[in-house]
Amino acid sequence: MTLCDKYGLKPVILAPDSPIVKLFFTRHLEELGYPMDIQPQGQLWIGMSKGERVYAIFGCVMEPNGRLNVSDFYAWPGRWGKIAAYAAIEEIKIYVDNNAIPLTCMSRWDNEPMNRAIERVFGKVASHVVFRYN
Repeated sequence: MTLCDKYGLKPVILAPDSPIVKLFFTRHLEELGYPMDIQPQGQLWIGMSKGERVYAIFGCVMEPNGRLNVSDFYAWPGRWGKIAAYAAIEEIKIYVDNNAIPLTCMSRWDNEPMNRAIERVFGKVASHVVFRYN
């Protein structure tokens, strides 16, 4: 049983310019103090919904080499946001496994909950380390 089945979540396609994508992305920029003129990279957007409410979204780009790049990933704070984020990661894994597509996804080095979630679903698959110098 998937998390979508267990919790009644459903992946839905979102338009890149939808108010939901704009809300999640703007909230992300504000939370991290990033400039508000940054644009998301995702070309295809998926929302994880329960009823009429979307609790997590992610944006993807299919790279020329056939690799799926999950370029954007945002969850609403709280219990349902976390559950929806885990469900989204699980759905991404199911998709890439079923279609034999390589995957690239990124997470901030200090986003420990997301990093643990990715490792829990995909295993320890990190292939790069980003060094930060202040």
